[in-house]
Parts: sequence; structure tokens; C-alpha cells
Amino acid sequence: MTRPKHTPGPWDVNVYSYPLTPRLFGVNWKQQEKRDASEDLANARLIAAAPEMLEALEDVLAFLNIKRTGIENSLAKQVERALAKARGES
Repeated sequence: MTRPKHTPGPWDVNVYSYPLTPRLFGVNWKQQEKRDASEDLANARLIAAAPEMLEALEDVLAFLNIKRTGIENSLAKQVERALAKARGES
């Protein structure tokens, strides 16, 4: 497997609220000082793909819930944690 081009996780979401301005959201990730334009573009592509990946994970979880044995159960729990994080439930 090749090294991902995006910034490695973990990423954290911050919400900034200022009087008389819209709420701003920011993402913090590690190794900010080492990023370059190609890594920023890879991060943007990852963020842009997030809705489709979320939908795919929901489909994977539905499939895994049919089996729920051995490795499927372990994978289902991992998918559930990722979905909870994406939905802001963790």
C-alpha cells in the first residue's frame, strides 16, 4: 500500500463563534509545519469525498450487520465508530 498523500490523522474539528459573524469551522491536524500545496490538495480531495465515503460506510455497515460473526463483527464496530465520529456522535 502506498503512503496516503493527505495529512495523517487524527484530525479534530473546532467550532469558532464570534459576535455578529457566522460560525466558522476549522480542522486541526498534526504536522502542520510539514504540509505543502500537494498535501493541501489531497486534504481537500479527501474532504470533498467525505459524503460519498459516509454513504458507502453506511452500506458496508448494513451488509456487515447481516453477518455479525468473527471478523465481520470487529469490522462492524470499527465502521460504527467512524460513522459516529462523522456524525458528531462520539
